[in-house]
Amino acid sequence: MEKNEKEKMAARLAMGEKIKARRNQLGIGQLTLSRLAGVTPANVVNVEKGRYSVGLDVLNRIAEALGTKIDLVEE
Repeated sequence: MEKNEKEKMAARLAMGEKIKARRNQLGIGQLTLSRLAGVTPANVVNVEKGRYSVGLDVLNRIAEALGTKIDLVEE
């Protein structure tokens, strides 16, 4: 796996972990989140596990369902 691919995977995993942590903080399951966000339960599972990159629209719907927003921050 190339370095760039490893970085992409690490970013997806980090985002998935944040989503899962927020979901757990709210005390909701993956099925509930999928319903609130209007996405399939499989999408929630795959996003949380960092399996693939989702579009901005899906990510934004998940963020809104979690009472959060997507923002750009400096590293």
